[in-house]
Amino acid sequence: KDPASTSFTQPVPATGYGSAGPIFADTLGNIYARTYALTLSSPGLIFKSNDYGSTWQADTLGLSQITGGQCFGVDEYGNEHLSGQGPFGVTVLYKKVPGGGFTLDDLGIANNVDAFFVVNAIISDDDGNLFMGGGGDANRRTCWRRPISGGTWVPDTVGLPGFQTVQFMAREYNHNMVAVTGNGIYYRHTGVWNNIPLPSGLVNSYISALATDSSGGILIA
Repeated sequence: KDPASTSFTQPVPATGYGSAGPIFADTLGNIYARTYALTLSSPGLIFKSNDYGSTWQADTLGLSQITGGQCFGVDEYGNEHLSGQGPFGVTVLYKKVPGGGFTLDDLGIANNVDAFFVVNAIISDDDGNLFMGGGGDANRRTCWRRPISGGTWVPDTVGLPGFQTVQFMAREYNHNMVAVTGNGIYYRHTGVWNNIPLPSGLVNSYISALATDSSGGILIA
């Protein structure tokens, strides 16, 4: 739906329906959407629009090599990021630069997470770093970070509570990151994650959504 319209249109798919995920935007004027497959072994499809959603093109070069695509994200430069499964179900990360195809992006991750690790978030701080959050394997490395330009993933867990899975991540306007682990909220500042007490009445409550606003506020539901 564009601002001048009074109704929604359905450009993708033109008929029928798909199981859709979040919509992402880069700083180059493009928006991205992923539709999930009906089988766990398929990564689904990815679509890209450069006209604010009026038309969409499939953006799938290299996607067929990925098994079991889990978490999808797009950074400010239009690089697409997708987690999949390698041999024995081990988590594998892939990256797709604009105009290119998906390639492995697991330097530092390979052999350091196992089949029980699930990626729940891939997000940039818009300040030179890409973060990946998840968990479920038998170690404390639930958050990882690498330069946005590429390179080696390293654990980024100082201050996080051990084995608790990172479920959601968001970026504040000042480039600091926020994460939800279990029923706790953590705010990253100068390389350290700091616990934020839950609002009164929400102790031991399950957090199902996380967002930030332009004034530095953190929203949970």
